[in-house]
Order: sequence, then structure tokens, then C-alpha cells
Amino acid sequence: MSVKFPLYLKNFNLILGPTDYAGVAEEVTFPKIAYKTEEVLNAGMAMPIKMPTVLEAMDVTFKLSEQTFEGFVLAGAPTAGLVDAVVYGHMQNALGATSELIYAMRGTILKIDPGSAKNGDLKAGVQTLEMNLMSLVVTRDSIPIFAVDAQNGVIKHGPLDHFESARKNLKLG
Repeated sequence: MSVKFPLYLKNFNLILGPTDYAGVAEEVTFPKIAYKTEEVLNAGMAMPIKMPTVLEAMDVTFKLSEQTFEGFVLAGAPTAGLVDAVVYGHMQNALGATSELIYAMRGTILKIDPGSAKNGDLKAGVQTLEMNLMSLVVTRDSIPIFAVDAQNGVIKHGPLDHFESARKNLKLG
């Protein structure tokens, strides 16, 4: 039996929007994948069950290690405020084994927090960007593990495509 070591994200970078700003993000709060539910209680059931319906809105937060011009520019980005963001890095375990991890996202910047300033304190200048996602693709070692595209009705977990037949029936591809 082999021992399983936990993986953690290490040495990740961030590419933001049309400016192609490649920055160091001190911290990224990745979007939560959660479903809205409805309670169902049919005749003969001993208790209600929660049935997932649609995904909840997904938000991501980037904390940049400096106040960047690009962060402010992205709030008024072209194409109706849509911004692309890519976080790429490697998951590494305690033995040093790594696997590539990529989060490719598209959405709108909802909030820019320029942080605070403290004379001589470099850490005080952290800029925070909050973004609401319209699409997200997560890959691990080039294998897609999760994909969602709100506008085109796509939700995929690995090879499972939840709305493939609906898109075919609507001739959406």
C-alpha cells in the first residue's frame, strides 16, 4: 500500500486580461463549486431530499503583491467588461512530486480594493480584485477536470457533460 501525501499549490502565477499583466498573486481564493437545491418530498418518501438544480454564482479573489495600474484598467475592460484570468502553477506533495494545475476564467471585475498605505511597509500595498465568473475551465496535467460556461449551457465534470443533450436539441452545438 502506498502512502498518499497531500498536495498544495506552489509557485503559481497570474495572467490578467487584455493587458497581459503577468503578476504574482500573493493569494487566490478560487471559486466554490456549489449547487442551488430544492427540497423534494414525493408520495411514499420518508423524508425530503435536496435535489441540485443550477450552479450558484462563482466568484474569485486575487490579492496582488502590489497596487497595479493593470488592476484599475481591468475594471473598464473592453467587450462589456469581460476579463480573462489564468492562474497556473503546480500541485506538489511532501515528496516533491508535482502535477500542473491551470484555472482559466472569464468574467467581470466587481471590486478593486487598493489596500492601505503605510510609510515604509511594502506589505501594506496589496491590491485585491474580486471577479464574478461566466466561464471556468480547470485542468490538471492537461486533463480537464471541471468546465462551466454559463452563456452556452455547459457544465462538465471530467468526461460527464450535464447538458450535452439539451444543447443538441436546441442546436447549440
